[in-house]
Amino acid sequence: MKKLLLFIALIASVSCFSQTKEWVSYRNSVAEWSNYSEKWIWGEIKYSNIPITIHGTVIKLDNKSQSNFTVYEDLGEKISYTNDNPKVKVTSHSWLALDKDDKKCKIYMAFFNSDEYDPLTITVQYDDILIKYYCKKKGLDSFRND
Repeated sequence: MKKLLLFIALIASVSCFSQTKEWVSYRNSVAEWSNYSEKWIWGEIKYSNIPITIHGTVIKLDNKSQSNFTVYEDLGEKISYTNDNPKVKVTSHSWLALDKDDKKCKIYMAFFNSDEYDPLTITVQYDDILIKYYCKKKGLDSFRND
């Protein structure tokens, strides 16, 4: 029975990647792990224009380094609410992945159901660094004037 449930979960996680989705990261931020404070220390937010394509189990960023991530293990979905507005629902999903250099990482995607927040954030986590991409659907009409 457990194998059947695992198989169904695997099919469901792959099906969420079955269509090609296009996003644009219009800003991003990097955090480094501090052993001293035992928390992530975030750098400043940088503005960008990075096209992101999600197709199948591959996430491709059209940035300078042509980043690519292939997910291989579903870590599950979680539903929560934002701290500053408990009415804003956040659906997050995470996977184990390999980058283009076959280095292991975790990918987190968070979908927000409010116009007050970016509709999608994608976070890539390595052992000592996090990179967060704040995304909008591809197209000029999807950008709000922040």
